Amino acid sequence: MDLTGVPEPQLHAKFLAWDSDHVVVSSLNWGSQSGLEDNPLDEIGLYLEGTQVGDVVARDLRA
Repeated sequence: MDLTGVPEPQLHAKFLAWDSDHVVVSSLNWGSQSGLEDNPLDEIGLYLEGTQVGDVVARDLRA
């Protein structure tokens, strides 16, 4: 897996890895819902499950 920065459009994301095999990546502000009701794709997220995917994401973020 490669994590690549994208200069345009400006994007933001949060990562949550709770063990070696599970990660959520999302633009949603988890403390307060910030998405627009009339635009369901205003915020988006991914759940990743796979052997050591959490370790790979954590390692790449530290690099």
